[in-house]
Amino acid sequence: AQVQALHKRPNAEEESTNESIAMMERRKAQAPQSVPLIMSIIMFFLPLFLMVLIGSVIVGYTEGWSWIDSFYWCVMTGTSVGYGDIYPESSAMKWFCIFFIPISVGVISAALGRIANTFVEREISKANSKLLHREVTLEDLEAMNADGDGEVSPLEFIEHMLLVMNKVDQTLLDELHAQFERLDADGSGGLQQDDLEILTERKLTEHRELAMNQYNDSLLDVTAPLDRRAMSDPQVHPK
Repeated sequence: AQVQALHKRPNAEEESTNESIAMMERRKAQAPQSVPLIMSIIMFFLPLFLMVLIGSVIVGYTEGWSWIDSFYWCVMTGTSVGYGDIYPESSAMKWFCIFFIPISVGVISAALGRIANTFVEREISKANSKLLHREVTLEDLEAMNADGDGEVSPLEFIEHMLLVMNKVDQTLLDELHAQFERLDADGSGGLQQDDLEILTERKLTEHRELAMNQYNDSLLDVTAPLDRRAMSDPQVHPK
């Protein structure tokens, strides 16, 4: 019994150590995600804060408003709310508002849009991660098997996953397949050097035919007036 207990103690200690290591790895994996998110939000708020600060200082100093009134006016104006309870009255501030209002509205709208987009992209990343780590079912295999041959190729798998993740749409995939078929000149199902040579030869033939047609058209343009002049000349066509 003592020997079995001695054997069990290292196993228990090893399991606890493995659990501690796994917990530390999970924390390390979560930390890099939170830090860039916080930094991105700070970077998005920085131009918004600078715009409101500059506008508040200028309008407060020029109009003699308090800090709260100046800040309130900049936020209401930049967010395109504009209650109209306070507004600049001096000519200098009216000129300033002509340039400040469009810029502030654009900066604040872009900053708020980027912040919202950050959270949306984070949720999409989580959903894609769950999708990549979930088990593949028989229904998934049937959906992936586009050609119906009973076997899912790497291309079919990648296309299906991109469609499910909303990375691409079916229209784009169809256009890429059509482009591949145009490049596959010999119809072998793959792109090789022979395909490029065939395509180059086709282009050269088309250029030759186009140049020949242009040359024939130019000859017709030159000879047509001479033919008309010869037909109207009585020496050429005596009575």
